[in-house]
Amino acid sequence: MDFESDPVDVLFAVVCLTCSLVGTPANVAACYHFLNKKKDISTWIYVFISAVDVLSCVLVFPVGLCLSCSRQGLLFTNPVFCSLWGVVWEWVPFYTVFLVVCLSTIRTFGLLRPLQLAAIRKKAVVGVMVGYALFLAVRQLFGCGIQ
Repeated sequence: MDFESDPVDVLFAVVCLTCSLVGTPANVAACYHFLNKKKDISTWIYVFISAVDVLSCVLVFPVGLCLSCSRQGLLFTNPVFCSLWGVVWEWVPFYTVFLVVCLSTIRTFGLLRPLQLAAIRKKAVVGVMVGYALFLAVRQLFGCGIQ
């Protein structure tokens, strides 16, 4: 780590690298845990949330590396990496919020109508989650992203 950098960059680099190095294995473990649980709707949503959290932890690693090396481009000098990273970086927060909305909706529905919760099809909910993920990806890839 280049300690002649701006102290704020060094602080952010330490935070990013720590979050990435601790968060990635922790979220992989959470994802593995939920994959081995009974497969109800909430569990599937937790699997998706854990997987997206793994992705967000992996995404901050190159940022931490860049900040720790006096903002040298490193991986970001590669246009393919930079483009793909940018698409995923824009995609993750929208999808994370969507998954929290799905989980909140299912939980609220379970509180208000517990006997009808079983009528909700798991495949339909998973299909909506996968469909929205694809929608966001296509939107980002074809330049229709949020500006």
